[in-house]
Amino acid sequence: MSINRTTRSTAVVERSQDGTPGRRWRLAGSLGLVVALAAALAPLFPQSAPAASSDTVIDLTDSSTMEGDGWRFLDGLFTILDGADVTVTGSTDEFRVIVASGATATVTLENATIDFSGSWSDTPFSVASGAAVTVKLSGVNTLKASGDKAALHVPAGASLYLTSAAGDGQYAGTLNAAMSNSEAAGIGGGFEEDAGVITIAGGTVNAVGGASAAGIGGGYGGSGGTISITGGLVTATAVASWDDPAAIGGGGLGGAGTITISGGVVVALAGENAAGIGGGSDSVAGSVTITGGTVISSAQGIGISSAAGLTDVTISGSPVILATAANGHTSNGAGGVLLGGAVAISTSEPYSLTLGADLVVPAGATLTAPPGWKLDLGTHTLEVAAGGTLDVLGELHVPSGGTLNNSGAVVVGDGATVTIEGLLTGAKLGGAPVSGPPVLASSTATSLTVAPVALGAQTGQTVEYAIAESPVTPSTWQAGTTWTGLTPGASYFVFARSADNSVFDAGAPLAAELATAATVGAALSGVVAPVAGVAAVSTIETDEYSGVVSWSPPPPAGVFAPGEAYTAEVVLTAKLGWTFEGVGEDSYQVDGASSVTNAADSGVVTVVFPATGATVDPVLSGLVAPVAGAVPVSSLETDEYEGVVVWSPRMVDGVFDPGQEYTARVLLTAKPGWTFVGVGANSYQVVGASSVENNADAGVLTVVFPATGSLDKTALDAVLDQARGITRTYQTTETWDALQAAILAGEAVSADVAASQPAITDAAAAIAGAIAALRHDYPVLAPFGVWSGEGDAAAQVDVDSAKLTRFVLDGVEVPAAEYSATGNPLVLTLPEAYLATLAPGEHDFYAEFSDGTAGPLALTVTAPAPSPSPSDPGSGTLPVTGGAALPPLVLAAVLLVTAGVLLRSRAYR
Repeated sequence: MSINRTTRSTAVVERSQDGTPGRRWRLAGSLGLVVALAAALAPLFPQSAPAASSDTVIDLTDSSTMEGDGWRFLDGLFTILDGADVTVTGSTDEFRVIVASGATATVTLENATIDFSGSWSDTPFSVASGAAVTVKLSGVNTLKASGDKAALHVPAGASLYLTSAAGDGQYAGTLNAAMSNSEAAGIGGGFEEDAGVITIAGGTVNAVGGASAAGIGGGYGGSGGTISITGGLVTATAVASWDDPAAIGGGGLGGAGTITISGGVVVALAGENAAGIGGGSDSVAGSVTITGGTVISSAQGIGISSAAGLTDVTISGSPVILATAANGHTSNGAGGVLLGGAVAISTSEPYSLTLGADLVVPAGATLTAPPGWKLDLGTHTLEVAAGGTLDVLGELHVPSGGTLNNSGAVVVGDGATVTIEGLLTGAKLGGAPVSGPPVLASSTATSLTVAPVALGAQTGQTVEYAIAESPVTPSTWQAGTTWTGLTPGASYFVFARSADNSVFDAGAPLAAELATAATVGAALSGVVAPVAGVAAVSTIETDEYSGVVSWSPPPPAGVFAPGEAYTAEVVLTAKLGWTFEGVGEDSYQVDGASSVTNAADSGVVTVVFPATGATVDPVLSGLVAPVAGAVPVSSLETDEYEGVVVWSPRMVDGVFDPGQEYTARVLLTAKPGWTFVGVGANSYQVVGASSVENNADAGVLTVVFPATGSLDKTALDAVLDQARGITRTYQTTETWDALQAAILAGEAVSADVAASQPAITDAAAAIAGAIAALRHDYPVLAPFGVWSGEGDAAAQVDVDSAKLTRFVLDGVEVPAAEYSATGNPLVLTLPEAYLATLAPGEHDFYAEFSDGTAGPLALTVTAPAPSPSPSDPGSGTLPVTGGAALPPLVLAAVLLVTAGVLLRSRAYR
């Protein structure tokens, strides 16, 4: 692509938002080159889309959202697109709304305001030529303008269908469309512009045109287009100026167009020289067709203007028209037309219509007194003929001198007012229904009083009441609202209706089943036994009564303290339909109370409670520091509480691991008579813990312990080695077997990787104890033998002399000075002097050692004999020291004696 920089090009850019020519800009020379270059390079750069929303709500206060579902926003204009169904809400004085040309859309105005009255500007809401829109009204909506276009702009070629969001024919939803300082209609065409197609089917529509412009229809110089009114309350006002406009139809110098009214209430307020409904002053002809509804027109009436060519007016069906004339005719037209009587219309609040002549609502016709308007008969007679209807939605006033002759039906709507100060003839008016059935105001055991029942706003009516024991309407009525002498606790039917008088019928009665007051129940609800730490109730309420509770002593800060006895003073107030009559003395019941006292027929109760629970001891019992190999506790229990203990980290084998820091989570539950209230924060004490945390007044603790120690089996292994090294010699069977059992148990603990340290220590101690408990039967190597009266006697035992603890003869210890014990093996020597003290015969000596016994060491004492030669081999003595060998015969004798001693020793043991 090449660009000729020397060529000066020119481009014209036009912008149009509603089909009209917009401003024009001329881009020339280098500026056009820049634009072309930008267009060529645009695809190379990322594009940012405007903010978008799927919302169908147009918020007039929000200019940041560029588009939604069925609409877009640009340069201060919200454009509604084809197929849209949107809601417009909010308030603005700078943004406006347009339905795009060719679009068919639905718009709900919901409390929306667009106010352009402060400056000359465009229309707030425009329906572009070629567009068709349905506008639904919700809440109060306002469109104000001061430019050349209508406040709700519906030019030729555009179509508007205006109704209530509640539905066609409803009055709900209001639109106020007004012009100022301009020559455009309130709804319709702008300056020198015809209106398009306008249909009003519901809502309350108030339209005010600008100077010489219609309220609904054409602007100054414009015709009314096509206008149809089928429902709603429509008030159109035209402001007189140099050329008078119609209220509904043509502006000044503008024709009526085509106007059709078939329903609703239409009030047309026009200038002096123009028709209320029809063409403006000096206008060309048009047509007005009225087939139903209530039509009220001021000034020239209907179809009348100062032009030579009058509007063609057709009246048929059963409309009711209050106007001076129709198309110049002064006689009544077809159906229910009321013509020829001047109607004074006041548009200052409150709006009013005052008859200027006697009028008749004929059969088949309905005259509607509009909502918000007052229909005043003045000194005239309004006759509702048989088959005719007077529908009062606002106010009907029959002053003194006026007459309402009711031969048909007078319907009084909700909220309407009927005031009759003059004469009512014919049928009485239907009494306004009471607002609802009677409502109980107060009662005792034998009386009932109902609240006054309201009626509609009609003056001159009162309400009367009756009571019966069945739902059948009684014949006796009264103005008062109280009945006495009734049966306690019984049900009655109470009726209310509007009272029959000269104006109103009595109206249909409404009844309610009401009962005399019942005695409140004996179970006092809401007052419970105090619990330490719980807030004290100060009020109670049930379906039967409400009550105020005062505590003694006053709970500190409104919270019950531990270990305190409280008394509640309760003052009850019976609710509607309940009474304390019939309450017995001291008959109230309160769970957990020590005593409850009250007077008969009284709602004052004194309740005494037992003391609240005492605070638990913060010294935690049953939880000890973990020991490696020990089984953790999982529960605690004392007289004050019970608890669950959860340990972390988790133990694989169900016992504490060595070298591990453990945390115990303890959840305590207080037993009856005890409470955690009063326990301070972090005040629990646990032996061996690193830290203890708890909230105040709580039984939940977090206890952290130091790491468990490593398992130490050194002592166990050492004592096992010692025990295994002991050889079986002279140990007793019993003590030897006990040692072997201790060894086996200790070996099992030593091999157990999950053994606890206490178990290891206990096993080592058991083995050491078994070793210490070993007992021996030491053999006698040589007994004392026979002593014949001379020399010492000696015996020998296979044991170390150091172990000797006691030497015993016949169960009596031998003094240490009477014998000597030496050597290993042990040699026991009895000196001659001691032996000489012994009686002849056999003597059994026993030796006791630190780890066993030996014996008997037999000694036989005979008569003294000659002392043998020291070298005499027949000597019966042993050398004191064990150096020489025993003679063979003596040795043989010793062995025989020893065998006998061993056999006899069993008896000693």
